[in-house]
Amino acid sequence: MHQFNRRRARTGQLKDPVEWIAIAVPPITTAKAFDQVQASLRARSPKRTPPHIVGNPTLLTGIARCATCNSGMTIRTGTSGRYRYYTCAGSAQKGKTHCPGRSISMAALDGMALAHLADRLFTPDRLAVVLQAFIARSVEGDVNRREQWAQARRALTEVEGRIDRLVQMAEQGLMTLDDPALKEQLATAKLARHASAERVHMLDRPDAAATSLITPDKIDRLASALREALKNGDISFRKPT
Repeated sequence: MHQFNRRRARTGQLKDPVEWIAIAVPPITTAKAFDQVQASLRARSPKRTPPHIVGNPTLLTGIARCATCNSGMTIRTGTSGRYRYYTCAGSAQKGKTHCPGRSISMAALDGMALAHLADRLFTPDRLAVVLQAFIARSVEGDVNRREQWAQARRALTEVEGRIDRLVQMAEQGLMTLDDPALKEQLATAKLARHASAERVHMLDRPDAAATSLITPDKIDRLASALREALKNGDISFRKPT
């Protein structure tokens, strides 16, 4: 709840609490969503994960390791940078006595890793769960929107009532129309009414249709879209974290 009209515009002094206007300010996100974002930010923090791993455009940086010596695999380029390989960093840095070395085409290893992930993750049962969760979030979001709309309507009704009372005071002679206090209160109340009306208008839209059925065709289309994103999408989506 936000208290509007607490201070005088010219002096900054606090007004009498009876002049304050309470405006409902619903949260813009859920506590669960906020905690998930914070956890993701902490996981990507350079203090926990080296920046060269988090921001590196190479898919398997910090993940692929040599099967012989367990050293990390680093990138080596071929002719004029045209070809790229994962190669054993231990062999490159410490010599063949440490490890005879292993190399594999970056495209080949990335492709195998992504295909394995896709086969494990994008099964019909898993994707059905993903779609169910999406629909559930859509329903939850729509319920939250309706609650916010109701709060905005109440705030609008309250501020309209305040304006009516001020007008009635003037009509009854309790305050004159040229009274500075009346003018200031009316101006403030009209601003609050405009803000509340804008919020009602923003939230006043048809309910989201969240009753879509999960069909095999939709699961197939989702699987195709996710596979394409893994294969050719932005590195931030493809890169394991």
